[in-house]
Amino acid sequence: MVKENICKDGFVVDKADNSLTRSDPYMLELFAQAGLEVVAAAKQRNFPKELFDVRQYALRPRGS
Repeated sequence: MVKENICKDGFVVDKADNSLTRSDPYMLELFAQAGLEVVAAAKQRNFPKELFDVRQYALRPRGS
């Protein structure tokens, strides 16, 4: 299970706190490169609009 902030496109680097926020397609590509498949994904509801979206991913090894 992964819960992550998600940006709209590509990725966003925040040099103030040294964080990296990735887009959904970027996350999906990282999971694929790691040999994982997404079993389920959901966007967190009722989250403040001024913050990044938050998504949860349920993962398992590819081919399981």
